[in-house]
Amino acid sequence: MVTFQYTQTIKKLILALKYYHKHDVAGFLATRLWLLLQTNPALQQAMHEQKLFISCVPSHRRRRWFVKGYNQSFLLAQAIAGELGVPCVTVAKKTSFTRSQTKLSRAQRLINLTGSFTLEEDLVLPPDATVLIIDDITTTGATIVTLSDLLKSKLPGLTVW
Repeated sequence: MVTFQYTQTIKKLILALKYYHKHDVAGFLATRLWLLLQTNPALQQAMHEQKLFISCVPSHRRRRWFVKGYNQSFLLAQAIAGELGVPCVTVAKKTSFTRSQTKLSRAQRLINLTGSFTLEEDLVLPPDATVLIIDDITTTGATIVTLSDLLKSKLPGLTVW
């Protein structure tokens, strides 16, 4: 589910969060996402049944701790979970340091991500849970598809957004 059209304004906000350490942008965007999520019947049902969980695209520890110092998708996920009043969970970790996806085609992105994620060892979710995976920018959907396939291979009853 794409939540914002990538206009100049949204681009500036995402870039401020992603590259210029403007963490407050996550809260601003989360409030707007909260409004959008309120109109989705499936997510509303999962939330009502307390089966909605928010997660994010993990970054490799090298990028998170030594290159950037944070994961902007995690900041967005935390803010959205807070707005919705639902748990924010870590479902996977990135085990290989892959090259940037920015200039890769969809096929190259899928190859680049092959085997780069593993599920968290202590992950416990209800068998019919709904997991909303947050990424800062979705271009081809390769990252979300890779994570979704991994989750569904281990927990087939999940619904992944």
